[in-house]
Amino acid sequence: MKQVLSQEQKAQTKEFFKQIYGDPMKGGGVYLYDAGFGNTALKSSVYSMTAQALRDIAATGAAYASANIFKANRNGYCRRTDNFLWRFNHITIDIDYIGDFAHSYPTLEEDLEARIRWHAESYGIPMPNYIVFTGSGGCHLYYVFESLPNGSEKRMVKGIQATKMKLIAKWVEAESNFDPHGLGFKVDTNATDPTRVFRVPGSIHENTGRVCYMKSTGTPQYIYKNFCVVLEDKPWNGDYAIKNANRDIERSRNGFGKKSPIKAPLVNKDMTAAWLGTKRLNELFHLADQGWGFINCREKTAHLAWIWLRDAGFAMPECEMQLRRLNELFYAPLSIRELLYTAKGNGKNYRYSNQTIRSLLGLDGSEGFFIGHRSREFKDRAGKARKHKRLIAGLVLLGKKIREIAKELKLSISLVKRRRIEIKKSEGFTHWATAQI
Repeated sequence: MKQVLSQEQKAQTKEFFKQIYGDPMKGGGVYLYDAGFGNTALKSSVYSMTAQALRDIAATGAAYASANIFKANRNGYCRRTDNFLWRFNHITIDIDYIGDFAHSYPTLEEDLEARIRWHAESYGIPMPNYIVFTGSGGCHLYYVFESLPNGSEKRMVKGIQATKMKLIAKWVEAESNFDPHGLGFKVDTNATDPTRVFRVPGSIHENTGRVCYMKSTGTPQYIYKNFCVVLEDKPWNGDYAIKNANRDIERSRNGFGKKSPIKAPLVNKDMTAAWLGTKRLNELFHLADQGWGFINCREKTAHLAWIWLRDAGFAMPECEMQLRRLNELFYAPLSIRELLYTAKGNGKNYRYSNQTIRSLLGLDGSEGFFIGHRSREFKDRAGKARKHKRLIAGLVLLGKKIREIAKELKLSISLVKRRRIEIKKSEGFTHWATAQI
């Protein structure tokens, strides 16, 4: 049975193909699939791709598009394999949400976007042009550049793959800080082959029922050569770039060798009551799912859950439903009357520190829940200046003007001018764009 698509779904699908596949295909096309991968189509224009994807979404709930462009051989035969790769105009990084559930997907996605922006701005990781939220809590980062031919000897694919692995290695370094409290974000290092397909915005995720949608970060389309310069922070030979990137990924995840310089972002004014409530609810349910049982603290646990549900913005019926779900995870469930009475208390919303929460729940901190963020470090003026020089140098190499740089980095024009002069008088823009902070 066909679904009736909303105007927002149609707009999302159209905008996606316009922005990601808007360059002329020059004889090639994009492979499109429905949710069951039973219907296959090779389309060459934004109009035909959009129309086909909307038909697939209406019929099966989802559509998938090949990351790259393919072209048939002289006999008109074409398959989605390396032999038929024709052109490249973007790189996609897949960040999966591997948590069991989320009380508020919008809050989860907002927090993930904030952390992606924070790491890109603070550590010189290129900012994606678009973020596509898949509907399951994770996202795809799209880096768009000019359309590049694979060449008669199919050599460009190796360069694109090396660039992609360097970029993935940088995001894996930041991976543990996407959510330091264990909700479960992970960069997919397997979704890297050039024949990969990704979910199209406007699709409906089969597990959550949420619509996949795309957000622009405001970053202009990249020039591929300049994009590679930003990633060249290590003197890797092209033949060994992928091996070295895989080595860095292994070190970041398993702690071998030198530790990653990236630190978890400090949460201050951006830590809203809704964000904190959602985070603590997820921690509470993860603790329950691990069989904690909440012996001798069921009433206190229900009271905390109620406060955090209200902070997270849930309506009263939803609060009660989630509270009943938590009650089922207790070693001995409370009666519904006692559960609601003890949870709501006198109706006031108290603010508890992580130390108090651990005490109320009988935790000692070794369980990894409710341990909080580290305190703010002292101001490092020299380090801040180095960070500004790196960011400014990278943007200058991308062709940005002083006013554009000042606006993007939220710095004064006079400070940007001063840092530019300092860069010129020292090692130059190329050195600072790739300097280690």
